Amino acid sequence: LDGWVNWLARPEKKIAIVGFTSSKEEAPWADPTFEKWTCNNLHMHLRPEQKWDRLYDLHDYKMISGDKPHEAFLRTCDKPVVTWKPRPEWPTAVAYPKDQVLESFGGYFNNSISWMIAAAIIEGVTELRILGVDMAQGGDAGGNGEYARQRPSCEWMVGVAQGRGVKVFIPPTSDLMKVPCLYGAENDDVLYAKISSR
Repeated sequence: LDGWVNWLARPEKKIAIVGFTSSKEEAPWADPTFEKWTCNNLHMHLRPEQKWDRLYDLHDYKMISGDKPHEAFLRTCDKPVVTWKPRPEWPTAVAYPKDQVLESFGGYFNNSISWMIAAAIIEGVTELRILGVDMAQGGDAGGNGEYARQRPSCEWMVGVAQGRGVKVFIPPTSDLMKVPCLYGAENDDVLYAKISSR
């Protein structure tokens, strides 16, 4: 019981994970109490006043090096860059804590955002905002929507975070943690039509 009480009384740690969609504008850019974590080459799409604290690029080197402006940025970046395999030409790169995350949560990860949520949990996050991450439902008739396929592992990690007492905010415009209807209690015709039209 003592360990549980101490865990509940852990120090406040607020993190905003920010992706590319329009709700990135709702990130707490001006709030210094939040760490702002971005991914991939999002830095190239932000305004100067949208200051971030950490960048995750969890692609392989071939993909990263194929984006020449992004790779050049990594060579001069003065903020932490989290990758699978830090390279000497990226001076602030650090290794993602993969072994610790896999030991803690198992291997249900199929996108960068779920890896980032896991890292936030490992680091003791108490409040988490996930912005600019829609993971849109739909795709073609064969279920070939990239982000729709990635959504379940993100939602699982959100559930893990909530189960550990983390306060989680997801904007209404995101498809994360949404269902077409409450099973047995609502009609899903309107949202079904929206998804079908995609």
